[in-house]
Amino acid sequence: MSPTICAHCSRRSASPLKALSIVITQLRYTIAEYRLTARDLYLDGLRGCRLLAKPPVPLKYQDPRTGKTWSGRGKPPKWIAGKNRERFLIP
Repeated sequence: MSPTICAHCSRRSASPLKALSIVITQLRYTIAEYRLTARDLYLDGLRGCRLLAKPPVPLKYQDPRTGKTWSGRGKPPKWIAGKNRERFLIP
């Protein structure tokens, strides 16, 4: 890493998203400067790779009032939290 990247990332006042944006911008400049390709970075063949692309999770629950849906993974939304989930199942 160049000292410039490290200086921007180590600042406590900078948000993590801003630091990431700076790093990505610098990487893009470096890639353009050296005319690097996906093959040079060992990235060729990764686009469309089954290992990288996960299929979408099917929706399992739906709020009958609003139509909002939830797959059943992660934190339950407020409209279903603490309630009997069977009545929200999508047929």
